Amino acid sequence: RGWIHCLAQVIAARAPGATAGYAAVATCGRGGLPDHLRLPLLGDLVGANAGSLADQRAALRQLLGHADPRVRAAGIAALPALWKNGDDADKQFATSTIVGSFASRVTMVAGTGVDAAGALYEAIDKAKLAHAELDGAVVARARIESDVEVGAALFELIGKRKLAAGADACRAGLDGPPVRARAAASCLTALGQPPPPAAIGPAAVPPVEIEPVIGKQVRWRLATTRGEIVIRLLPSVAPWAVATVVALTRKGSYDNLELHRVVPDFVVQGGDPTQSGWGGPGFTVPSEPATVADGAGFVVGGVGIADSGRDSGGSQWFAMHARAPHLDGRYTWIGHIESGQKSADALLIGDKVTQATVELADHF
Repeated sequence: RGWIHCLAQVIAARAPGATAGYAAVATCGRGGLPDHLRLPLLGDLVGANAGSLADQRAALRQLLGHADPRVRAAGIAALPALWKNGDDADKQFATSTIVGSFASRVTMVAGTGVDAAGALYEAIDKAKLAHAELDGAVVARARIESDVEVGAALFELIGKRKLAAGADACRAGLDGPPVRARAAASCLTALGQPPPPAAIGPAAVPPVEIEPVIGKQVRWRLATTRGEIVIRLLPSVAPWAVATVVALTRKGSYDNLELHRVVPDFVVQGGDPTQSGWGGPGFTVPSEPATVADGAGFVVGGVGIADSGRDSGGSQWFAMHARAPHLDGRYTWIGHIESGQKSADALLIGDKVTQATVELADHF
């Protein structure tokens, strides 16, 4: 009911001539939706250029001043829209705030800043203005970034923008996980300094024990706020991914985590310790894409490991609402739902896995 109420208010706020839209959205779903789910809808309104500039400025102040990084990130993501719609003071505020986000120790905040920088560059280019401040922030963060996904995005920006000062950061990025190294190699190529062919090393072995799952029947039980989901995991298909899920489950890493992504009639996704989509276990898992000989793949009830590029998976998993053949051979398929598909289909953003357990048994 909270989601229905809030989304109805968003629709009303985006209507031409709406006057009380932002206030209604800011207070919608009270008692049903917490701040980190409700308030980012204000960022969507700013992105859609709804309401007056005064409304948009007030909404961004509320978002950017919030204690929860998921709310602050929603404000950062909306800043390029303010830059396009606002006056000179708005442009300076948007630019300096995005630049400032690059200094954040919170991966989600910095990563959202990197994404926003890409949109901001387009607006600045169109206005034919200088962007030295933004260039410097991109290069400075790239030199110290350790997160695989954020680092790869920074290298991509450096290459796309032809930022010669970032060549040293891209060169250093070659010595890292494959997805990061590939982005670094592309960056150097764009800068006219292509790396040697053997610059990208193999995927790292995750720090988990694989032997306990080999040759076993593995069931993963997820108690959720919509009911239990029982998943048959297949170590014969994806031994490293299954071993990682088992090890993290036994540590309690999946307990009380929200589902952070739901695309109706496609997928539900969870397993992020930051509950934002940006987090992981602190290590990467190599991709283990299955073939048609291994099983059904990403049909209804198929379960896989989310990643930001090959060999960059971690703790995040997803379950299918529908057939998605384009995922086959690209993402690691780890098994399928044996029971509880209705519960999986009913999950919404903000629902939780209250407890995860695993059962290992010998084959009979």
